[in-house]
Order: sequence, then C-alpha cells, then structure tokens
Amino acid sequence: MDNKKFQQKIDPKGRIFYLDSNSSEKKFTHPKMVKLQKSRLERQNENIYGKLKEGWECLSYKDQKTGVTKLLFIDHINKVTSWTDPRLKNAK
Repeated sequence: MDNKKFQQKIDPKGRIFYLDSNSSEKKFTHPKMVKLQKSRLERQNENIYGKLKEGWECLSYKDQKTGVTKLLFIDHINKVTSWTDPRLKNAK
C-alpha cells in the first residue's frame, strides 16, 4: 500500500471502510491491518509446514461476505494458483 492515501468513510449501512484516493478502491479492513494479517498467516503456515519452494507465494484472501480467510498459493514459475498447499500434495 505504498504511497496510497486511504480515507476512512462510512457506507449507507453504517459500516466503516477505507477509500483509496488513487484508485477509488474500497476496503473494509484497514490496509495496514491486511498486511499484518497476511504476514501473521504466512508465518503460522511456515512454522507448521516449512518454507514454500522457490517461485511459490502464499497470500491470504478474506471473503467479504462470509469473513472467512483462506490461503491462496501462487506458483509464479508455472503461472498457476491453488487453494491447496503445494507442500501437502506429496504428503503421505
């Protein structure tokens, strides 16, 4: 969220959201908290399963409707994504 300016606003339903003044994108979680949450989830996941292979990235995705956070795995080398942790595919 570098060099972005977020303004706190309230929608018609009374919910607080943050508006990116550069792109007009709305976020219901403060942008700094999203970064902290992602880091914490990645650390927890790494502590349990070890580091991802070269070229892989793990991001958290929070469903705005349900509030459920899931981890999305991105393979930048093969240009694919997966909800399944690649470290578990060959686990016995």
